[in-house]
Amino acid sequence: MAMLSGMSGCFYLDSINQRPGAQIALDNADAQKFRDDPVTAHAVTSDPEGDTVSYLWRAYACGEWISALEDGCDPLPYATGALEEFPFSIANLRADGAAPPTNIKLDLQVTDEYGAVALPRPRLFIPVVGRIPTLELQAF
Repeated sequence: MAMLSGMSGCFYLDSINQRPGAQIALDNADAQKFRDDPVTAHAVTSDPEGDTVSYLWRAYACGEWISALEDGCDPLPYATGALEEFPFSIANLRADGAAPPTNIKLDLQVTDEYGAVALPRPRLFIPVVGRIPTLELQAF
């Protein structure tokens, strides 16, 4: 015959750590972006528990967007950052050096102090255009 006895005392249970929320804000988001232009992105974050968060930015030079599975971007980023604000320049050439980018993919990973990562990761595609050629005349 089994006998159960009552237990008394305090039990402390850790609360479940929730993921932070994150978005990307781009300065002059509506303005056309040209190759070599300086751009500044900002992380807009919130953490349900108020935890400190860290940032990892990656900027990739891309060709035409193909699909969600194949984005046409270089495999390695050409610029990275680890602060809330991410100043970078639009790439002038792709990694192979053969073609200029037509898009920039900007990825942001936000992680709180307990390792929870914001999902889905904020991602932004920035269309890029070339500048109109200029003509300089000189009198001889």
